Amino acid sequence: MPRKHIYWIIVVAIISFFSVWCGDPYAGAFRYIVRKVRSNAIRSLSERELFDASISGLLGAVDENSSYIPPQTYDELNREFHQEIGSTGVLVYRESETDKNRVGCTLPRSSGRLAGILPGDELVSIDGDTLENLMIPEIYARINVPVGTETIYEIFRPSTRKKITFPLISQRIPIESATGVARFSDGTWNYYLPPLPGKTVNGGNAENAENRESPENVKPAGNGELSGNVKPVGNGNSESGKNAENTPKIMYVRLETFGEKTVQEMRQLLRKGNAENATGLILDLTGNGGGLLEPALAICGMFIPNDLPVVKVRSAKSEELEDVFSSQEQLWKKPVVVLVDDNTASASEILAACLQDYGQNGVIQAICVGERTYGKGTIQDIFDMGPIPDDRYLASETDPRTLWDKIWEKPLRGGFRISVAMYLSPNERMIHRFPDATDADEWGIQPNSGWEAPWKENPRRKENPRKFQGELLEFGQLRVSGGLRHDRWAEVYDFNWPLKRAVEYFY
Repeated sequence: MPRKHIYWIIVVAIISFFSVWCGDPYAGAFRYIVRKVRSNAIRSLSERELFDASISGLLGAVDENSSYIPPQTYDELNREFHQEIGSTGVLVYRESETDKNRVGCTLPRSSGRLAGILPGDELVSIDGDTLENLMIPEIYARINVPVGTETIYEIFRPSTRKKITFPLISQRIPIESATGVARFSDGTWNYYLPPLPGKTVNGGNAENAENRESPENVKPAGNGELSGNVKPVGNGNSESGKNAENTPKIMYVRLETFGEKTVQEMRQLLRKGNAENATGLILDLTGNGGGLLEPALAICGMFIPNDLPVVKVRSAKSEELEDVFSSQEQLWKKPVVVLVDDNTASASEILAACLQDYGQNGVIQAICVGERTYGKGTIQDIFDMGPIPDDRYLASETDPRTLWDKIWEKPLRGGFRISVAMYLSPNERMIHRFPDATDADEWGIQPNSGWEAPWKENPRRKENPRKFQGELLEFGQLRVSGGLRHDRWAEVYDFNWPLKRAVEYFY
């Protein structure tokens, strides 16, 4: 053997030795355990099931918010962040009187709208399957299908008393993260609240609605004017900022999540409110569990001067607090009420804390109404794991080569999230609720004093909880689908007690 070959063998051997010596000593033990579990466990487990369980345990050791994201959940998460789904754009509700599934509206430019499906049509079947025994979420599972999928809709049109068949192809439909009071029949949202029944604005003077102090946190500056950038609504007379009925013109925006298009949606709505002389804004964050961090920080900047930090961050690499600023232009200088509840979490809490802190500091006019938020004050980075082999459907396959080929026929993408930092409010309030925290500890966002409004305290709910829950579900379906008549819009106050309390701030 040539001497140079011997030298190469020695070099490779040395490199291999150091690779093993420097490698993770637990990797071999991990593989050993997996093999033993696979071959000896009382219950047969696939490699994929063992992989999922192992990764979940590893990430769960970091904290309760670090976790493995399996492929199906990862796909759903990406669709939520990108704010797009495959759908035919048909929105339905269950009519209580007849127990029929009615079309409330169809979304603009959707295949359902282009085909000619009309509000009030009865949806009889999809692909020949009747929908009588399906719940509304199950029906939407048939409506929202992958892009390009053809689905056959059978509808009954009351005006002609005839059944019509529509072959519809699912298209890419944008998901709105900023919704309003109720949909119009054309599929767009109404973003203005109806007048509060039986209320007037301090004798009919709407201007007083945003020049008075809140119970504790809107403090006048030394010259008697509101400090910071708070300015009177409209042109300064009693006719500005109100409608013909002497009621405040209150804009209502519900943020369902924080996705890639949320900043653009919010920017357009705030400009719309300014152009239409809205008196104030109710920003509904109830049920919003978070989403992407950057949109939340950007929206904070739309309410405060951009030389003020929107949040303070403590990273895993440093104990020092870092001020985080937003580059967004301040668009809203009128009163804002933030609705929160115990499901308001993460990025939503950042936004609520920012507005509440600067409301208490007198920079803006803002309060929080509702109940204490969830208390998730950590930031997670999401990492894409790329394609993951899927062997869950191959339990009966024994040939190793065939097994390997089939696994890679349709790999799925997965991911994981790791907590990398903790955030505090601009006033350095602790938001995160640690596992051993008590109700007396500082965590989450508390509503402003005097503005507590727990959902369970709704008087109508107290009378008959079971009946209320059914009526609430029906009302919600009508509101979202476009089937709610305009003369019923004020019923939102009967069902949403915290919203009613928030509106009272402007009266």
